[in-house]
Amino acid sequence: MKRYTNNFKYLYFSQLFANTSDNLYIIALIAYLYAMTNSVQTSALIPIFITSAYFLSGFIAPYVYSRFQKQYILVFNQTTKCCLLITLLLTMRFEIQMVYILGLAFLIAFLDGFTNPLSNTLIPYFEKKENILGANTKISSMNNIVQISAWALGSILLTLLHSEGLIITCIIFSIISVIFIMKINFSINTVEKEIAGSKSFKEVIQSNGNSSYSKYLNWNTFLASFGHSVWIAAIMIAFVKDYLNAPSFWFGIINATFFIGLLFGTKIIRKTTSYKILHIYFIGYLVLSIITLLFGINRFLFFAVLLSWLYGVIEQILSITLHTEIQKQLNHELLIDTYTLNQTIYSLGFCISTFAMSSIGDHSNLTVVFIIASLSYLSICLLTYRFRKIF
Repeated sequence: MKRYTNNFKYLYFSQLFANTSDNLYIIALIAYLYAMTNSVQTSALIPIFITSAYFLSGFIAPYVYSRFQKQYILVFNQTTKCCLLITLLLTMRFEIQMVYILGLAFLIAFLDGFTNPLSNTLIPYFEKKENILGANTKISSMNNIVQISAWALGSILLTLLHSEGLIITCIIFSIISVIFIMKINFSINTVEKEIAGSKSFKEVIQSNGNSSYSKYLNWNTFLASFGHSVWIAAIMIAFVKDYLNAPSFWFGIINATFFIGLLFGTKIIRKTTSYKILHIYFIGYLVLSIITLLFGINRFLFFAVLLSWLYGVIEQILSITLHTEIQKQLNHELLIDTYTLNQTIYSLGFCISTFAMSSIGDHSNLTVVFIIASLSYLSICLLTYRFRKIF
């Protein structure tokens, strides 16, 4: 971390504590709702509500970005999340109706919908071009470690502290995140002089329509959502139990090896700089297509674990190189519009693909679902060939 600016370090640690808080509160909320209702379906409403909130905030975000400075948005959102978490704690303590709990989860995710695009756009402000790849690698590694450790640590803390104690821990982490955000010097490199010019969501779409990089990123995100959707818990648990004939806990092992693969991908990401970006994308998504197909037709447990690990490695390399290229090529004004629209497209794609794949899995079989997911990655290969001139 020595070669990075203090501003990046403050951003890094603010995201570290904020993301840890987000993961832990979701664990606490799912556990609380399941204990309250004894219904898996009710607990599954949490990710649906969160994704819907991301989608909705995408429409409003351009108005917010055009009227308020970035630091104010980050500090206000994280502070408001602290207040919402305190309200959530009181709601759980007094056992108020479930609809209010879901409403608070929606509001917290709604605020994250403004914060997440900003976090991606601030890296080029704080670092030189030659450090952007390394900075993205640091952020991505941190996010992956948080996801792995939060679910493991969260389970332990849940046993010791119960849901309410876990929410208190989240509140403390959120406060620490606010402190780091307030340490960031937003006056350098004209961060606060450049305010996003988009005044409406329609103008965000128009500005993205004029950039080939934005078009590629957003189409890539939408198509990839159909590939990612087969790896969600609902499909994977059923696949492990019915097709691999293994106990359900093997889903956790397969999921863990995926995240380990992500971490391994960040270790070898610098070696990809000697290859052409076009070749990395085309070959990478072709390999993801093959891995997904093999996973769907495979019936050997340990081979499934290996494929999950390899999927994580390739997915991480593609993700980091793509976002680094986007951040290098787009100016700051267009970059925030691109990430705003991209988050909306991701949320929409996640909802559509999850519903579609789950329905197909119920009415057909899960192997068909993995074949469709494989074809979605293959379609990204064709998309990459279509946009080959920009790389």
